[in-house]
Amino acid sequence: MVMEDLSKDNFSLADRIKGLDEDHVKVLLKKIAQFHASSMVLVKEKPEIKDFLKDSLFERDIGDEKLFNDIICGNIPHIANIFKNKIGYENIAKKLGNIFNNFLERIVKVCHNTTKENLKVVNHGDLWVNNFLFQHDKDGKPTDVSLIDLQISFYGGLGVDINYFFNTSIPLGLLATKRYDFLRFYYKHLKQSLETLQYDDIPTWEDVKEEVTKKELYGFWAMESILPLIALNKDTAKDSSLDTLANEEALNNQRKIMLSEKRVYETMKYSLMRFDDLGVLC
Repeated sequence: MVMEDLSKDNFSLADRIKGLDEDHVKVLLKKIAQFHASSMVLVKEKPEIKDFLKDSLFERDIGDEKLFNDIICGNIPHIANIFKNKIGYENIAKKLGNIFNNFLERIVKVCHNTTKENLKVVNHGDLWVNNFLFQHDKDGKPTDVSLIDLQISFYGGLGVDINYFFNTSIPLGLLATKRYDFLRFYYKHLKQSLETLQYDDIPTWEDVKEEVTKKELYGFWAMESILPLIALNKDTAKDSSLDTLANEEALNNQRKIMLSEKRVYETMKYSLMRFDDLGVLC
């Protein structure tokens, strides 16, 4: 094992609670586009990597199945309960109840069901704020980013990483207004990187856009499961542990706090409508 102190080169974490501003988002998207492009070339040269990285997070032996399911989709019934009496969300709450029943099966299919082979990449698998270390210039502007914690990387559709990142790390105000601008920016650098690497089967913009749309269920999962943990204020987060997750009463109390955080609630309020319009909750 080799370890390096990146803080010596002015790399540091961003604020997980606030999320990233536009400059940081673009630096990350450029890097992940390069990462994805490099993986496409690598898999073409060494196809055995596909077998080595075939299992997503949801297909691995985690150990405690109940605890795993609680972490993966345990928030869904609680979100349904929050919105069941809110005007305009009554049917959405019912759909959340239905989606909960076969969620794990559906999310596994989303990871791997990709219409074209040239839309598959090595996904980082855990693209949220604390897994990026940004390098800044003397004025505090981000110039580079290092990706860390790749232990749940897997080979699947590129829409997984994009949806996970969008729904965990970009504040709602920016995501609601810049989503497709950011996707365009990602595609621009994916295409440029593949051209530089002389890859001969570059996906089109329409293909990438469709791929990301088809993986929106993964974005829903990131919003309902990961964002509440990320946005939890630091004082409350001190009480979070595996013991809390394993204790049903403590976990339900924690959920009430997490899901009532302003960033989480406002994001759910906006995103549930959007996911419903896209047919994700059916």
